[in-house]
Amino acid sequence: MTTKNQPAPLTTTSGIAMIILGIATAQFVAPHFDGFVKGMAQGAGIALIILGVYFLASSFRKDAWLPSRERDDD
Repeated sequence: MTTKNQPAPLTTTSGIAMIILGIATAQFVAPHFDGFVKGMAQGAGIALIILGVYFLASSFRKDAWLPSRERDDD
């Protein structure tokens, strides 16, 4: 169980893994192919990078401050 200020380890680890896998796919796998397959490999690599950044950022924003939750309308 994680405390309030610690990110979830699974989300952080999966985010970093997706970023590394996306870079590897886009840079090292795609140049070995041509045409449609090369485009698919590059697209998959970029999609993995974007998803990895999303998971990594969401693991650090669990308890974000929201002004709407601080209202005192009593």
